[in-house]
Amino acid sequence: ANGTVARREGELIELVMASLRRGGNVLLPVDASGRVLELLLVLGRHWERQRLGSAYNLCWVGSMSWNTIEFARSQLEWMAAPLGAQFDSQRGHPYALKAFNICSTIAELDAIVDASNGNPTVALASGATLDSGPARDLLLRWSENPDNAV
Repeated sequence: ANGTVARREGELIELVMASLRRGGNVLLPVDASGRVLELLLVLGRHWERQRLGSAYNLCWVGSMSWNTIEFARSQLEWMAAPLGAQFDSQRGHPYALKAFNICSTIAELDAIVDASNGNPTVALASGATLDSGPARDLLLRWSENPDNAV
């Protein structure tokens, strides 16, 4: 099962990176909790290992993003053993999310993109069903460009 998870994570990262290298943006619609925490760890780890922060923006957009991450940070003892081990080994809290820009609004995301001179952006955005929220707004904004990906 772990091999399957690692393969899927690798495939996700390859798809994301392919769009970014073309100059496109990537929209990952997410729910306010649940799988988003896993995606934050996978993408954040890749950004830090590969030192991608100066070339590409990695953002989490949603009105509840700050609340969700604060809750996740406070619940470390309930998470998988490797996360606790990371914290215990002084490597830092797994949800420090140094590679991420956490935004409550699309306007905050726009400011980050503008400050980076328009660098390609990965946005984990609330609204997993794409019928409302930042995910819908970004879908409408980014859907015309074939270099972008959802």
